[in-house]
Amino acid sequence: MAIKLYVHGKESFAKKAKPAEEFVIDADFLEVAEAHEQQLDSLLDQFLEQREKEKREKKVKLVKAGREQAVHHS
Repeated sequence: MAIKLYVHGKESFAKKAKPAEEFVIDADFLEVAEAHEQQLDSLLDQFLEQREKEKREKKVKLVKAGREQAVHHS
């Protein structure tokens, strides 16, 4: 970002922008971050699989209960 200071309409100070510094990620940090991301992905997959299993079990239970009610009302 360039900075200019004006006093009474005249430029009295100017500073040119420095070129942007190159952003470098530490290789060790990147490795740890990627491993952590993989671990979180794995935990999320396990959670979603468990949730789907519980939904299926609940659906089966509701169907069974519905059948039993139908038999008792016959």
